[in-house]
Amino acid sequence: MKQIVRISFLLILLFLLLPNFCQSQSKPTYKGIKEQTWQIGYPNASSVTATLRNDTLTVRGAGAMQNWNWETTPWFTNAKERILCVIIDAGVTNVGNFAFGGCSNLSSVIIGNDVTTIGCQAFVHCFKLANITIGNSVQTIKGGAFWSCKPSSLLIPNSVTTIEDNAFTYCDHLISLTVNWTNPLSINSNVFTGVNLQKVKLNVPQGREHVYGTAPVWRNFIIKEGYNRHLQYAISVIKCNALAFIIGTFFLVLLFIIFPKIRPIILIILGLIVLIVAAIIIIPILIAAVVAILKAIAMVIAVIFAIFWLLGGGLGRQWDRDH
Repeated sequence: MKQIVRISFLLILLFLLLPNFCQSQSKPTYKGIKEQTWQIGYPNASSVTATLRNDTLTVRGAGAMQNWNWETTPWFTNAKERILCVIIDAGVTNVGNFAFGGCSNLSSVIIGNDVTTIGCQAFVHCFKLANITIGNSVQTIKGGAFWSCKPSSLLIPNSVTTIEDNAFTYCDHLISLTVNWTNPLSINSNVFTGVNLQKVKLNVPQGREHVYGTAPVWRNFIIKEGYNRHLQYAISVIKCNALAFIIGTFFLVLLFIIFPKIRPIILIILGLIVLIVAAIIIIPILIAAVVAILKAIAMVIAVIFAIFWLLGGGLGRQWDRDH
């Protein structure tokens, strides 16, 4: 038994370390390279700065970024290959035109909650850009903003009121799009040029499937209503950490078998995990069910009251006497 346990531990450690080793061999490292900072604000250049540290470019300050033309950003010539992650902090109000276009190694961008405009072709030809977080104050996504980016899933906040032509052209890895508008946003058909919409799941607010199902462009998606942000987040976390979840469970079961004295503690931990997962999945469903039942009861009561009132029934006469 002890021999089996030792072998299991060694195999698990090897399995955990091997992917990290392979990853370190395949990805370039920029640690130790001198930090670079550029002043990129408009109209005052010093109001917004971009700092490239290792492989992360952080944009911070107060106000707007400059707009550029293709290949004219200060990092394009000597530093664009280094940029793997872009973070736009609170206080910055826009992403400039062509700001990160051609950053071919860029894989992740977080757009802050003070940004209102994502500029024209801001991320054009970022062929590895798979993780995109759009802040909840963005109102306008300009033409070609994410042309040829590769997100598999995307959430567009309901603050967005304008999506210009070709904004998501050739985002051909997209399989899930989530929107929160009660009424579908009016967009041109070329917003998603090169994307097979018939294979993309569109998550829409509860009860709005029929509205999106008749709206131009949106009706071409696979429409799923009843989107729950917490449930989708939980599912995405589980998917991204499936290996860790399996290995962690294996360790807990192994400890349960080997050390009888700590079995109550392990059972408590497993119970808490089950309760948390159940709460994430079940509670939103229960809330939605209760809301639906209350709506149905209210409608039934209203209809009954209206019938009695119109027909001059006892309920109507009683109301007249009391009031």
